[in-house]
Formats: sequence, structure tokens, C-alpha cells
Amino acid sequence: MATVGADSGVALQQVLKTVSGELLINTLQLVDGSKDLVIEECLIQPLDYIASASRIKTAGGVAKIYKLLPQSPQSTNKQCVYLMRATVPNMTLVANHINCDKQQGRNCRYFVICIPRPVSVVEQILEREGVYGHIKLLGFPLGLIPLDSDLYSLELPGFFTKFFLDGDSSWTYSICQSILHIEELCGTIPHIYGQGNCAEGVQKMLTLLRGGTSCAPHPKLPKITHLFLFDRDIDYATVLLTQLTYSGLLDETFEVSCGKVSYERNVKGKAEKVRIIANSSDPVYKEIRDTHFSAVFSFLKEKAQQLQSGYDKRHGMSIEGMKNFVANELKILQQQHSSLAQHIGACEVIKDSREDFEEYLRTEHNLLESLEVREGTNFIEECINRQKPMIRTLRLLCLLSLTQDGVSPRDFKSLMQQFLHSHGYEHLTTFHRLKKLGLYYEQGSTASTGPSGAPRLASKMAAAMASFPRSSRFSVITKRLALIPLNAFENYQLKHPDDMGYVF
Repeated sequence: MATVGADSGVALQQVLKTVSGELLINTLQLVDGSKDLVIEECLIQPLDYIASASRIKTAGGVAKIYKLLPQSPQSTNKQCVYLMRATVPNMTLVANHINCDKQQGRNCRYFVICIPRPVSVVEQILEREGVYGHIKLLGFPLGLIPLDSDLYSLELPGFFTKFFLDGDSSWTYSICQSILHIEELCGTIPHIYGQGNCAEGVQKMLTLLRGGTSCAPHPKLPKITHLFLFDRDIDYATVLLTQLTYSGLLDETFEVSCGKVSYERNVKGKAEKVRIIANSSDPVYKEIRDTHFSAVFSFLKEKAQQLQSGYDKRHGMSIEGMKNFVANELKILQQQHSSLAQHIGACEVIKDSREDFEEYLRTEHNLLESLEVREGTNFIEECINRQKPMIRTLRLLCLLSLTQDGVSPRDFKSLMQQFLHSHGYEHLTTFHRLKKLGLYYEQGSTASTGPSGAPRLASKMAAAMASFPRSSRFSVITKRLALIPLNAFENYQLKHPDDMGYVF
């Protein structure tokens, strides 16, 4: 946990952006002269936070930028640089590009910048494809991306599957590198606590990589005194629940990608694409992002009235006053007006897309408290048979399993069979993976912990509470630790909440 104020957070964000951007440019400059750059598509948005395309071209000596696609880029440059994650599919794609160029008689020097570093499997693939001698491998430790002053992300969407499902711990090196990068700026973090197999592995690797040395903090940056690491599998229930904050519902409805949101709205009978910057640079979003969705409309209405008052000030102004208004206030008012319109449009789309919203919430809350479980199971069956959004239905199925120590034998096969009939038998592998993760299993069977073997906090506590046969282990734990507030919806002030109970 960092003792970071608003100003300190902004300072760290700017420094991290500058340092990461310079490191990227320096890596590109290792390739002398003009070159074309081929970037893995999922890296384009994250890289934009640390170095713009124009800066990459001017400072990095890049002539043209291409997306990494199955077909070879139509580059005419004598040097081609690939920037990508060090994965098997990516390296196979690069090898295909080079072999295609060789067949066409194209003479080019190839460089591959692997994020975070070249690994042995990369060399093996390139050797197998017969192109290893044509490539020079480089590394670029892309660490935490500063999406906001208080939000940093490694942008590794595949990490959960790799570690918890496949048992591949190779990406833990990226986590360690990102922490070391922060320590170089803010000083060595003296207290690190973790829960889970991955957290334990990161702590051990950090100790090895530090090598007994320590870093002094930068005088203008916040000192981080505590760092807490939690494996995702110690608390699956939280991510299965419906988010009720504005930022959460934005993500549930449109999927926030690297701090950006896109959606379509109907304007005069035509579909118009709208883009929202979901970070603190948008003053409207900054004020409503953590607000319960039911309170957002009233806030936007008040904001619209304030903006109208700002516009109305121009009436009766002198010429000099009008000049000052246009020069200093008008542009800001117009920007806020545009932002307000975007957020109002997003709220309308969210509201229209939330069919059976109250029923979903009621089912989730009842499952958490082990109330009306049969009614909840019936609602899940209804969602399956009416072909409601597949992911939402799967979340309810997993929540049922987690909160009841598995699904009853009566319902386990029935629910799975109905789901396969409704959404396709290709999802047999989906249920296999969910069982492997301990997310959907039959009561009485042993839920797998996945290849990671990560010890769950819930499992440890449940073992100590095995003397409660009538309640599920989840129910016992939540009651003993008071994780579900009593009378959560009685006299609860959503506009001015006293705690975080409104988030789900």
C-alpha cells in the first residue's frame, strides 16, 4: 500500500511514463538507421501511454508502423523490427513472414524485440522454422502502464489462464521486473505481504533479483512502504458479481480497454461511434467513476445545469468581458459539455441493456447468503433456456458452485447439459476448465485447485470449520468474517455511502 496523495500519484504517473518511453526509444535506437516497425495489435494502446506514434517515428528512427497480421507487411525498408510478446503464436507468425520474404527474394535485416525478454522457446521455434540465423533478438521490459494517477496495469489479459489454468509461471518475471522498476523510482519497498502461490513465487524471485541491494527513493516521488500481493484464486466470488459503480458497468457493458471505451449511439437514425477516455483527465468521469449507478443520472443532471449557468453568464457581458469569456472559459465549457453528452449517452445504453437487472442482483445476493437457492437455480435455468448473454449465465453458475460447495448432484449434469444444448457442445472444454479451476464442480467431488496448486485462503479456513455440516463453507466464512453487511439495503445512502458495500 503506497502513501500516495493526488499530487504524488500524478508525479509518479508522469515519471513512469517518461522513463518507460525513453527505454522504448533507446531499444529502437539499438537498430541503427531507418527501419519499419511491426507491432502486435494488443500492444498498440498500451504503448500509446508511454510514447506516441509520432515520437516513435521521429526519435526511434521508424519510417512506417504496421500491425502484426497473418500476412507479411508490405514493407520496402531494408530493416524490419518486430515488437511483440514472446509467445509461440507470435514467433510462428514472424517465422512465416521471413520465409515468405525469402521465397520472394526480398533481402532484409530482421530484429525481434521480445516483451519482456527473449526466452528459450522463442529460439527453439525460430530454429525449427529455419530462420534463427536471419534474426537478432532484443528485449524490452514493458512494465506497469500508467492508465491513471492511481491505476497501473501490466496489460497481461492472458496471465490468469497461463498461470492458474496451464501452470505456466513464466510471466511472474514480468511482475517482478515491474516492481523493481517502481523501486528504482520510489525506493526499495520494505514490507511485502502476499497470499497465494503466485504471490509467494514473486516474493522469492524479487529477493533473488534484488541481490541484496537497495534503491534510494527519488525526492519528488512518493515512498511506498507496503506492498500487498493477492492471487486471484483466493477470491473468485468478487469478480463473479455484477458491478454497480459507473466505471464497473461501463466495463461490463462495453469493456474498458486500456483506459478507453467505445460504444455506438443512434443520432438522427444513424449509428455514431463514441469514444470515452475513462481516466481522471476527464473531469466528469473523475467525479462519477466510483459512484453507484443509480446516483449517476442525478449528478449528470446537476452538472448540465451548472454548465448551462456557465453559458448564461455571457448574456449582458461587455465586449471586454465577452473576450475574456471566449478566451478563458468557453473552450472548457464546450469540452465539459461534450464529455457530459458522452456519459449521458453511455448511461442510456447501459440502462437499456440491463434486462432483468434486478432479478440478476437478487439471485446473486441470495446465493451469497445461501437464501432461496432453489429459486436461484431456477432463474439460472431460465437464463440458459432464454439464451441470455453466455458470460453472465456462466458467472451465475460458478457463483452457485462456489457458494454451495459445488452444485447438487441433481442439478450439476442437468444445468451443464441445458447450457450445452443452448450454447453449443464446443463448451464442453469450457466446463472442463472451470472444473479444473474449482469454479464449477459437483457437491461431494474434490474441486481442483488448478496446476498452480495455489492454497486458497477460503480452503484453509474451511478446513478449520468442518464442524458446520448444515451450512456451506463459503457461508460460514462470510458470516464469521462479516464479509456481507447486515441490512445492507436498509437506509443505505447511495449518494454518500459510509462503506464499500455499494460496489456490488
